[in-house]
Amino acid sequence: MTEVSSQASECVIALAQLLTGKIQGIDQKWLHAFLRIDAEEGAMGARCSYVNANGVHLVGPIENQDLYHRAIEIGEQLRAATHRHERAFKVCLLIVDASFNYELKFEYEDASKWMITKLDGATGIPVGITAADLAALDKPSPPTTPRRPWYRFW
Repeated sequence: MTEVSSQASECVIALAQLLTGKIQGIDQKWLHAFLRIDAEEGAMGARCSYVNANGVHLVGPIENQDLYHRAIEIGEQLRAATHRHERAFKVCLLIVDASFNYELKFEYEDASKWMITKLDGATGIPVGITAADLAALDKPSPPTTPRRPWYRFW
């Protein structure tokens, strides 16, 4: 593993820890959580939502400034660590379930991908993420070699 990929791995784990810790503090019965970080022309932003048995909830930026400030800080580090061929991601989306399975997606072209909103009839789940995507996360493929879950690394 190179230093760059090691740094990227550390960023991903830090984002997953940050998100799960915050959502666990908000609602211990959460099922899925989403953190979207966008970056374009020197400006970065973040949006977050989670799902529980009662529906989808947006995580407010005012009362959760610590989450958003830290997510953007880690997002900048991740963007630098994953910068490839003169291109850096425009959007990354972290999806985590209550069993601490996670997936990180990157988008290099479409800055509007995976928007998290409830405006115009949207649900609060990132646009384009389906129930099948979430089911696949809940039942990850078995590893070919034994591995420890990411949350046991610290």
